[in-house]
Amino acid sequence: MNVFDTQRLSVKIIAEKDRSLFVELLSDPRIIPSAPHRKVKMDDVLTKFKLSLNASSIPIKGQDNIWGVFIKGHADMIGLAAILTNDEQDWELGYRFLVKYWGKGYGSELAAGIVRYTFEELGFSKITADVDIINVASAKILGKIMLPVKEFYNDEDRSVDRRYEISKEQWLSKVRPDVQ
Repeated sequence: MNVFDTQRLSVKIIAEKDRSLFVELLSDPRIIPSAPHRKVKMDDVLTKFKLSLNASSIPIKGQDNIWGVFIKGHADMIGLAAILTNDEQDWELGYRFLVKYWGKGYGSELAAGIVRYTFEELGFSKITADVDIINVASAKILGKIMLPVKEFYNDEDRSVDRRYEISKEQWLSKVRPDVQ
């Protein structure tokens, strides 16, 4: 089932056939660095996969709402899109891609697509995103479409994160750089 589309990508409910790529996206140390982060537990990854099989296109507060990302017209999943709930109970976007799809503009396209979907289709009033400050590529993507609001120490991941956010009013008034 299709959740939403961008120019080149389709975001869809995950199917059983996507299991191995889902596991790779949540366990590959190039995508999820293990140090200084905790080691990924395969049971946790498989639990997230099972929950994602039954995901709705309408996110539920307090749950990890995770969907697959596909290049339009292709069957293989290339990434994940997520709408989560952060520590302040605000909606938070998330995304990741298989390494071979990095540097092709998919991250910017997907992040902007998630923001558009949350405001135009779901009626959210604000969306946030957190990024480890050493993840320069994601910080650059988020800085194109959102505004940084604070930095804080993330105890769970043992990292310094930067929180970005944008309100629906800011999005509609284009108080952010445009993303192609």
